Amino acid sequence: MALSKPFPSIVKVLVVCCFTIPLSQQKIVRDFVKGVSYGNFAETDNERLNTNILQSLSVRNLTQCEGKCLINGNCFSGNFGKNKNQHGEHDCQLLADNKFTSAQLMTVDNSFQHFSVASPCDQKPCRNGGTCVPVYENDSYACECPKLIIEGKDCEEVIWTAFWWYDANTAWPDWEEDVLKYDFGHCNSTDPYCFGRLPWSAVEDSTEMLAVDSENTIYKWRFNSSNDVAHAVWHAFHDHQLTYYQDVLNGQEWAPDVLSGNSPVRVQDSFMYREQHGIRSILLDDDNCNCKSTLSFGRRLCFDDGSSYRKGVDTLYDPYCNMPRAGVGLTLYFRSLY
Repeated sequence: MALSKPFPSIVKVLVVCCFTIPLSQQKIVRDFVKGVSYGNFAETDNERLNTNILQSLSVRNLTQCEGKCLINGNCFSGNFGKNKNQHGEHDCQLLADNKFTSAQLMTVDNSFQHFSVASPCDQKPCRNGGTCVPVYENDSYACECPKLIIEGKDCEEVIWTAFWWYDANTAWPDWEEDVLKYDFGHCNSTDPYCFGRLPWSAVEDSTEMLAVDSENTIYKWRFNSSNDVAHAVWHAFHDHQLTYYQDVLNGQEWAPDVLSGNSPVRVQDSFMYREQHGIRSILLDDDNCNCKSTLSFGRRLCFDDGSSYRKGVDTLYDPYCNMPRAGVGLTLYFRSLY
């Protein structure tokens, strides 16, 4: 859960040789030929950016620490120790990283105050999980949108919508007996898994499905009512309809577009959505027997041996017989073409 923090204060400093004075400009400038550096800093109390340190110093106060950052050409942020050290001064850590592109490294630390060059990124302009990248040279920014999922300057245009996911290293929920149990919209985006289905409003021949696994393999399929395999998958993901062993076996190929990673090693022409040892599970492969599959989650759908009790998710690219297992993550998205 994100911590609630007040909007960071803005500090403006000018460094000329050894003196620090206020300045009103809003972008960082380093002119080492003239010996002048100036810029604005945004400060956040009780936080520290836990990353590689360019330089560790002892300073008299926060303003001096920020001034040291300005005259270091690689510094764009820093951590200031609020408590005095054994020498009666404060610790000053100069950093090359920033809190926007390295947000996952920000930690709560009551003994520190973090500062970084002020940026439009402080206003959090990027939407839908986009990462704000400061462009300090002209006091602007760019948004890095999640790959293939959203677009737009501020990641405002949602291209794909997640309807099913299982985060990597999530413990399998023993109470769940169906990998397509829930209507679309049932889950929260912060849930570690969502065994959801396509929305009722989706139309078969104008819907695409995108699959992204934790190994960064990305496959895309388009549903097609005239393809028996694609149609069976649609009935499962949209209509919650079971497909039993040999119902759809060696039918028409339903090949994905490979956007990242390796292509499937076998033709994907067989599909099942059926119960195995108490869990309704999914398998899209070449022979209704779990090897060399693309979509495989829940139980192993093949021989009724010890391995068929395993549960989890398989990677999209399975050149052998890896089967559903713990530690693999997968997210399924959809979009309408019309």
